[in-house]
Amino acid sequence: MIRTGAFLRRLADDTAGNALMLTAAALVPLTILVGSAVDLSVAYMAQAKLQNACDSAVLAGRQSMQGTDLKKGNRDEAQKFFDFNFTSASANARNVRFDLEQNPDDRQELVATASADVPTSIMAIFGFETLPISVNCDAKRDQAHNDIVLVLDVTGSMADVPSGGVMRRSFP
Repeated sequence: MIRTGAFLRRLADDTAGNALMLTAAALVPLTILVGSAVDLSVAYMAQAKLQNACDSAVLAGRQSMQGTDLKKGNRDEAQKFFDFNFTSASANARNVRFDLEQNPDDRQELVATASADVPTSIMAIFGFETLPISVNCDAKRDQAHNDIVLVLDVTGSMADVPSGGVMRRSFP
């Protein structure tokens, strides 16, 4: 029976034919790195789509509200916008959830959480079947007071014709 320590020492000392062994040993970590990069980039793209859908949904839901009462119609409007902007097929996502609530501290604000599971392609070989993604979003309708100022020039200068121009009457 060969001792493991002696075998590894002989393997390290013997340089003939080591290239194949080192390449074979490096393939597994390399596959994990490449697989992680590919699958994470897909997950990040899906998360960006999920964030856009969540943002548009809370904006639509808040815009459809009359006052500060969140009703079923407002929830349906938000869900419709979410479903339109994030289709499970486009992101190949599973277990897609969109939860819309009214902020209990500020009834002018809607808050939502969206989540999904994105299946992996390469990392599934190593036991990672899906990558969970989730986003948070909120929308608040706040109407600031606007001051409107109307300035009228009632001096005689308004009766003068501009130089090089013709005066026209606006009203008959």
